[in-house]
Amino acid sequence: MLLIDLILQSTLAGMISNVISKCSGGLWGFTQPDNATIEDIVSKLNLLLKAQGLEKEQVKDAILGALENATPSDQHDIQNELQDGIIKRSEQVLLKVLNTETNIAKNHNKSAESHNKIASKAAYHLGILSQFKDYSKAAEYMEEAIKLDSRNFSALNHLGNLYRRFGKMEKAEQTYNKILTECEDPRILAKVFGNLGLFEKTRGNYQKAEAHHQSALDIHIQRNNQKGMARQYGNLGLLARRQNQMEAARKLHKKALELNFELEHPLGIARQSGNLGIVERKENNLAKAEEYTNRALNIHKELDRRDGVARQYDNLGLIEIRRGNFSLAETYLRRSLDINIAINRQEGKATQYAHLGFLKQREGHIKDAKVFLKNH
Repeated sequence: MLLIDLILQSTLAGMISNVISKCSGGLWGFTQPDNATIEDIVSKLNLLLKAQGLEKEQVKDAILGALENATPSDQHDIQNELQDGIIKRSEQVLLKVLNTETNIAKNHNKSAESHNKIASKAAYHLGILSQFKDYSKAAEYMEEAIKLDSRNFSALNHLGNLYRRFGKMEKAEQTYNKILTECEDPRILAKVFGNLGLFEKTRGNYQKAEAHHQSALDIHIQRNNQKGMARQYGNLGLLARRQNQMEAARKLHKKALELNFELEHPLGIARQSGNLGIVERKENNLAKAEEYTNRALNIHKELDRRDGVARQYDNLGLIEIRRGNFSLAETYLRRSLDINIAINRQEGKATQYAHLGFLKQREGHIKDAKVFLKNH
């Protein structure tokens, strides 16, 4: 069974089934549900989406794209498959749309552009769903979407993200810059500036990264997009922390935290509380650090986000190391390690082995430290 099948079986499938059954008209006369209802479809996929480089909205739109283009019989099949955690029928419907609209465009010159745009959208949605299993196939669909409609900037932006994942940094940068040159949609531009900010941060070009994140923030402020504002304040806070500008980082993460409270966005609250916990720990304000970290830990537990729980146990361990409570620190670090092993998070495992090695060095247990650092 594929990764998508295993994970979606207990999350996406059940929620889609519930959401679809509540939609007005039902499956036999599909009507797109309101955004608040459909929002629940992928609400528990944060770990998987992050790992695959996807956003909740992208997956949501792809599923809706399949349902909207399906016959009543296909809609019924899609629902039944999703209950078993399978997306094959959804992909088949989208592929049928892609092939049908492409063929119509070839034979009808007058309406070719409109049919190619429909086909391009289907190819984009196929690229999103393909990314759960095959990044190369996802890139092929994104490239096809762009060939069909050169102004499908969502596909172009996503292709840039895939290039970045493949390590093709020059192609990624060219793709992002093409969007900046040709696109006028502020929603897309904000995403691209945000992506360019992350891109430059990985290069260590912090000033460029800051400029891009600030550009994204400015657009979100103009559009009063609080969710986007919160995300960019958080990114700017991470940049400030990376440059050891702790007071600036604190202010930025607090702005992000306040917005997430206003939005009643628990994951955002957890992330920014965790970030503030790190800032306070680095500033040696250990009581505040513990308070923020425990808040983040409790929310991640409620959301069943094991990667988030692991990160916060790690942060609690580092706080206790600073306090000199080595036994309690080891308890937290080992809890984090156990979770990272359970979810096969390689980066997390490496971090915990390194931190446990550091702890053993602080305790004077050099032989044990070497064992942990060897695993790191």
